Amino acid sequence: MTGYEIYTFLICLLMFLLLGGLLTLLLIIIFKNTKKVISLGGEDDKIIKQKEEEKKEKPSTIGNIIDYVGSGLIAVLALGVFLFAIISTPTSISQPVTGQTAQVVKSSSMSYKNENNKYLFENNLNNQFDTFDLVFINALPEENELKLYDIVVYETNGILVIHRIIEIEEPNQYHPDCRYFKTQGDAIDTHDKFPVLYSQMRGIYTGECVHFVGSFILFLQSYPGYICIGLIIAASVVIPLLENHLDKHKNERYQYLLSNNLIPNEPSDKNDIDEQENI
Repeated sequence: MTGYEIYTFLICLLMFLLLGGLLTLLLIIIFKNTKKVISLGGEDDKIIKQKEEEKKEKPSTIGNIIDYVGSGLIAVLALGVFLFAIISTPTSISQPVTGQTAQVVKSSSMSYKNENNKYLFENNLNNQFDTFDLVFINALPEENELKLYDIVVYETNGILVIHRIIEIEEPNQYHPDCRYFKTQGDAIDTHDKFPVLYSQMRGIYTGECVHFVGSFILFLQSYPGYICIGLIIAASVVIPLLENHLDKHKNERYQYLLSNNLIPNEPSDKNDIDEQENI
Protein backbone atom coordinates (compact mmCIF):
# COMPACT_ATOMS: atom_id res chain seq x y z
CA MET A 1 0.00 0.00 0.00
CA THR A 2 1.16 3.52 -0.77
CA GLY A 3 1.42 6.18 1.90
CA TYR A 4 -1.77 7.80 0.64
CA GLU A 5 -3.66 4.51 0.75
CA ILE A 6 -2.49 3.85 4.31
CA TYR A 7 -3.53 7.37 5.30
CA THR A 8 -6.97 6.91 3.69
CA PHE A 9 -7.41 3.54 5.36
CA LEU A 10 -6.58 4.94 8.79
CA ILE A 11 -8.93 7.91 8.35
CA CYS A 12 -11.79 5.65 7.26
CA LEU A 13 -11.08 3.21 10.09
CA LEU A 14 -11.23 6.11 12.53
CA MET A 15 -14.53 7.27 10.99
CA PHE A 16 -15.92 3.74 11.26
CA LEU A 17 -15.00 3.56 14.94
CA LEU A 18 -16.44 7.01 15.62
CA LEU A 19 -19.69 6.34 13.75
CA GLY A 20 -19.96 2.86 15.25
CA GLY A 21 -19.37 4.29 18.71
CA LEU A 22 -21.92 7.06 18.14
CA LEU A 23 -24.52 4.57 16.90
CA THR A 24 -23.85 2.32 19.89
CA LEU A 25 -24.16 5.25 22.28
CA LEU A 26 -27.46 6.36 20.75
CA LEU A 27 -28.88 2.83 20.94
CA ILE A 28 -27.80 2.51 24.58
CA ILE A 29 -29.40 5.86 25.46
CA ILE A 30 -32.65 4.97 23.69
CA PHE A 31 -32.65 1.52 25.29
CA LYS A 32 -32.05 2.82 28.83
CA ASN A 33 -34.63 5.59 28.50
CA THR A 34 -37.24 3.20 27.13
CA LYS A 35 -36.52 0.72 29.91
CA LYS A 36 -36.85 3.49 32.49
CA VAL A 37 -40.19 4.62 31.04
CA ILE A 38 -41.46 1.02 31.22
CA SER A 39 -40.30 0.65 34.84
CA LEU A 40 -42.04 3.90 35.85
CA GLY A 41 -45.33 2.82 34.28
CA GLY A 42 -45.27 5.12 31.29
CA GLU A 43 -45.98 2.23 28.94
CA ASP A 44 -48.51 0.37 31.12
CA ASP A 45 -51.53 1.11 28.95
CA LYS A 46 -49.73 -0.05 25.81
CA ILE A 47 -48.38 -3.15 27.55
CA ILE A 48 -51.82 -4.12 28.89
CA LYS A 49 -53.46 -3.54 25.51
CA GLN A 50 -50.76 -5.57 23.76
CA LYS A 51 -51.14 -8.46 26.21
CA GLU A 52 -54.93 -8.44 25.89
CA GLU A 53 -54.60 -8.65 22.12
CA GLU A 54 -52.11 -11.49 22.45
CA LYS A 55 -54.58 -13.41 24.64
CA LYS A 56 -57.16 -13.29 21.86
CA GLU A 57 -54.69 -14.80 19.45
CA LYS A 58 -53.12 -18.22 19.50
CA PRO A 59 -49.72 -18.13 21.20
CA SER A 60 -47.06 -18.23 18.53
CA THR A 61 -43.39 -17.44 18.09
CA ILE A 62 -43.79 -16.81 14.36
CA GLY A 63 -43.56 -13.05 14.83
CA ASN A 64 -40.22 -13.26 16.62
CA ILE A 65 -38.93 -15.74 14.08
CA ILE A 66 -39.94 -13.41 11.23
CA ASP A 67 -38.16 -10.50 12.94
CA TYR A 68 -34.94 -12.47 13.37
CA VAL A 69 -35.12 -13.91 9.87
CA GLY A 70 -35.77 -10.44 8.41
CA SER A 71 -32.79 -8.96 10.24
CA GLY A 72 -30.65 -11.90 9.20
CA LEU A 73 -31.67 -11.49 5.59
CA ILE A 74 -30.77 -7.80 5.67
CA ALA A 75 -27.33 -8.63 7.06
CA VAL A 76 -26.79 -11.45 4.57
CA LEU A 77 -28.00 -9.29 1.66
CA ALA A 78 -25.70 -6.44 2.64
CA LEU A 79 -22.77 -8.84 2.97
CA GLY A 80 -23.67 -10.54 -0.33
CA VAL A 81 -23.79 -7.24 -2.23
CA PHE A 82 -20.48 -6.25 -0.68
CA LEU A 83 -18.81 -9.55 -1.61
CA PHE A 84 -20.20 -9.35 -5.16
CA ALA A 85 -18.76 -5.87 -5.55
CA ILE A 86 -15.36 -6.98 -4.27
CA ILE A 87 -15.01 -10.37 -5.94
CA SER A 88 -16.71 -9.99 -9.30
CA THR A 89 -15.33 -6.61 -10.31
CA PRO A 90 -11.54 -6.64 -10.02
CA THR A 91 -9.81 -3.33 -10.60
CA SER A 92 -7.36 -5.05 -12.93
CA ILE A 93 -7.20 -8.31 -14.82
CA SER A 94 -3.64 -9.57 -15.01
CA GLN A 95 -4.57 -12.79 -16.82
CA PRO A 96 -7.16 -13.59 -19.51
CA VAL A 97 -10.65 -14.29 -18.19
CA THR A 98 -11.40 -18.02 -18.03
CA GLY A 99 -15.14 -17.87 -17.43
CA GLN A 100 -17.00 -14.62 -16.97
CA THR A 101 -16.33 -11.57 -14.84
CA ALA A 102 -17.88 -8.15 -14.41
CA GLN A 103 -16.16 -4.85 -14.89
CA VAL A 104 -17.28 -1.30 -14.12
CA VAL A 105 -16.80 1.05 -17.06
CA LYS A 106 -14.84 4.10 -15.97
CA SER A 107 -14.72 6.11 -19.21
CA SER A 108 -17.17 7.40 -21.78
CA SER A 109 -15.20 6.31 -24.85
CA MET A 110 -17.87 3.75 -25.79
CA SER A 111 -20.92 5.72 -24.68
CA TYR A 112 -22.32 6.71 -28.10
CA LYS A 113 -21.72 6.45 -31.83
CA ASN A 114 -19.52 9.27 -33.06
CA GLU A 115 -20.85 10.48 -36.40
CA ASN A 116 -17.35 10.37 -37.88
CA ASN A 117 -17.14 6.62 -37.35
CA LYS A 118 -19.17 5.62 -40.40
CA TYR A 119 -18.58 1.90 -39.90
CA LEU A 120 -20.77 1.99 -36.78
CA PHE A 121 -23.78 3.11 -38.78
CA GLU A 122 -23.03 1.06 -41.88
CA ASN A 123 -22.83 -2.16 -39.84
CA ASN A 124 -25.61 -1.26 -37.38
CA LEU A 125 -23.32 -1.61 -34.36
CA ASN A 126 -25.47 -0.63 -31.38
CA ASN A 127 -23.83 -2.36 -28.42
CA GLN A 128 -22.45 0.78 -26.78
CA PHE A 129 -22.25 1.27 -23.00
CA ASP A 130 -21.75 4.30 -20.77
CA THR A 131 -19.64 5.34 -17.82
CA PHE A 132 -20.49 3.39 -14.63
CA ASP A 133 -22.29 0.62 -16.51
CA LEU A 134 -21.46 -2.89 -15.36
CA VAL A 135 -20.32 -4.97 -18.34
CA PHE A 136 -19.75 -8.72 -18.32
CA ILE A 137 -16.51 -9.91 -19.84
CA ASN A 138 -16.22 -13.42 -21.27
CA ALA A 139 -13.24 -15.61 -22.12
CA LEU A 140 -11.36 -14.76 -25.28
CA PRO A 141 -11.81 -16.92 -28.36
CA GLU A 142 -8.74 -18.14 -30.18
CA GLU A 143 -6.70 -15.41 -31.83
CA ASN A 144 -7.72 -16.42 -35.36
CA GLU A 145 -11.39 -16.34 -34.30
CA LEU A 146 -11.37 -12.67 -33.38
CA LYS A 147 -13.06 -10.64 -36.08
CA LEU A 148 -13.66 -7.08 -37.14
CA TYR A 149 -15.83 -4.99 -34.78
CA ASP A 150 -15.49 -7.32 -31.80
CA ILE A 151 -15.21 -5.42 -28.51
CA VAL A 152 -12.24 -6.59 -26.45
CA VAL A 153 -10.67 -5.75 -23.10
CA TYR A 154 -6.95 -5.28 -23.22
CA GLU A 155 -4.33 -4.09 -20.76
CA THR A 156 -1.77 -1.41 -21.43
CA ASN A 157 0.56 0.03 -18.81
CA GLY A 158 -1.53 -1.54 -16.05
CA ILE A 159 -4.76 0.05 -17.30
CA LEU A 160 -7.71 -1.88 -18.71
CA VAL A 161 -9.23 -0.56 -21.93
CA ILE A 162 -12.41 -1.84 -23.55
CA HIS A 163 -12.58 -0.80 -27.21
CA ARG A 164 -13.76 -2.08 -30.57
CA ILE A 165 -11.52 -3.73 -33.14
CA ILE A 166 -11.72 -1.56 -36.25
CA GLU A 167 -8.92 -3.10 -38.29
CA ILE A 168 -6.97 -6.36 -38.32
CA GLU A 169 -3.54 -6.65 -39.84
CA GLU A 170 -2.73 -10.27 -40.62
CA PRO A 171 0.79 -11.68 -40.02
CA ASN A 172 3.32 -10.33 -42.50
CA GLN A 173 7.06 -9.81 -42.80
CA TYR A 174 7.04 -7.23 -39.99
CA HIS A 175 5.10 -9.39 -37.52
CA PRO A 176 5.06 -12.93 -38.89
CA ASP A 177 3.86 -14.67 -35.73
CA CYS A 178 0.83 -12.62 -34.70
CA ARG A 179 -2.00 -10.41 -35.85
CA TYR A 180 -2.12 -6.70 -35.11
CA PHE A 181 -5.45 -5.31 -33.94
CA LYS A 182 -6.28 -1.65 -34.33
CA THR A 183 -8.85 -0.56 -31.71
CA GLN A 184 -10.95 2.52 -31.12
CA GLY A 185 -13.70 3.79 -28.84
CA ASP A 186 -17.07 4.35 -30.52
CA ALA A 187 -17.41 7.85 -29.06
CA ILE A 188 -14.03 9.11 -30.28
CA ASP A 189 -12.86 9.66 -33.84
CA THR A 190 -9.24 8.56 -33.53
CA HIS A 191 -7.94 5.05 -33.09
CA ASP A 192 -5.76 3.97 -30.17
CA LYS A 193 -2.14 5.03 -30.53
CA PHE A 194 -0.58 1.56 -30.68
CA PRO A 195 -1.84 -1.70 -32.17
CA VAL A 196 -3.00 -4.31 -29.69
CA LEU A 197 -1.54 -7.80 -29.50
CA TYR A 198 -3.55 -10.85 -28.60
CA SER A 199 -1.28 -11.34 -25.58
CA GLN A 200 -2.51 -8.02 -24.19
CA MET A 201 -6.17 -9.00 -24.38
CA ARG A 202 -8.01 -10.16 -21.27
CA GLY A 203 -11.54 -10.85 -22.50
CA ILE A 204 -14.30 -10.06 -24.94
CA TYR A 205 -17.55 -8.16 -24.47
CA THR A 206 -20.57 -9.82 -26.09
CA GLY A 207 -23.32 -7.37 -25.13
CA GLU A 208 -24.24 -8.31 -21.55
CA CYS A 209 -24.52 -5.10 -19.56
CA VAL A 210 -26.32 -3.69 -16.51
CA HIS A 211 -26.78 0.06 -16.68
CA PHE A 212 -26.19 2.61 -13.90
CA VAL A 213 -25.10 0.21 -11.10
CA GLY A 214 -21.37 0.72 -11.50
CA SER A 215 -21.21 3.88 -9.39
CA PHE A 216 -22.85 2.02 -6.51
CA ILE A 217 -20.40 -0.86 -6.86
CA LEU A 218 -17.43 1.51 -6.94
CA PHE A 219 -18.77 3.12 -3.77
CA LEU A 220 -18.94 -0.30 -2.10
CA GLN A 221 -15.34 -0.91 -3.14
CA SER A 222 -14.27 2.28 -1.36
CA TYR A 223 -13.52 2.71 2.34
CA PRO A 224 -16.72 4.75 2.94
CA GLY A 225 -18.61 1.83 1.40
CA TYR A 226 -16.94 -0.55 3.85
CA ILE A 227 -18.11 1.70 6.68
CA CYS A 228 -21.73 1.73 5.49
CA ILE A 229 -21.89 -2.04 5.02
CA GLY A 230 -20.28 -2.62 8.41
CA LEU A 231 -22.80 -0.33 10.14
CA ILE A 232 -25.75 -1.94 8.36
CA ILE A 233 -24.66 -5.44 9.35
CA ALA A 234 -23.98 -4.37 12.94
CA ALA A 235 -27.35 -2.61 13.25
CA SER A 236 -29.26 -5.56 11.78
CA VAL A 237 -27.72 -7.81 14.45
CA VAL A 238 -27.81 -5.51 17.50
CA ILE A 239 -31.26 -3.91 17.12
CA PRO A 240 -33.26 -7.21 17.26
CA LEU A 241 -31.31 -8.21 20.39
CA LEU A 242 -32.21 -4.94 22.08
CA GLU A 243 -35.85 -5.27 21.04
CA ASN A 244 -35.94 -8.79 22.47
CA HIS A 245 -34.53 -7.51 25.76
CA LEU A 246 -37.17 -4.76 25.89
CA ASP A 247 -39.91 -7.34 25.26
CA LYS A 248 -38.67 -9.33 28.26
CA HIS A 249 -38.76 -6.17 30.38
CA LYS A 250 -42.34 -5.48 29.23
CA ASN A 251 -43.31 -9.03 30.22
CA GLU A 252 -41.77 -8.51 33.65
CA ARG A 253 -43.70 -5.25 34.02
CA TYR A 254 -46.93 -6.97 33.03
CA GLN A 255 -46.37 -9.74 35.55
CA TYR A 256 -45.77 -7.08 38.21
CA LEU A 257 -49.07 -5.38 37.34
CA LEU A 258 -50.86 -8.72 37.51
CA SER A 259 -49.40 -9.74 40.86
CA ASN A 260 -50.32 -6.40 42.43
CA ASN A 261 -53.85 -6.25 40.92
CA LEU A 262 -53.00 -3.05 39.06
CA ILE A 263 -54.72 -4.08 35.83
CA PRO A 264 -58.22 -2.54 35.62
CA ASN A 265 -61.09 -4.94 34.88
CA GLU A 266 -62.91 -3.72 31.83
CA PRO A 267 -66.57 -4.69 31.17
CA SER A 268 -66.59 -7.72 28.92
CA ASP A 269 -70.06 -7.25 27.40
CA LYS A 270 -73.18 -5.10 27.35
CA ASN A 271 -74.78 -6.84 30.40
CA ASP A 272 -71.79 -5.95 32.54
CA ILE A 273 -72.07 -2.33 31.44
CA ASP A 274 -75.80 -2.25 32.29
CA GLU A 275 -75.17 -3.76 35.74
CA GLN A 276 -72.52 -1.16 36.49
CA GLU A 277 -74.86 1.64 35.42
CA ASN A 278 -77.67 0.33 37.69
CA ILE A 279 -75.31 0.31 40.64
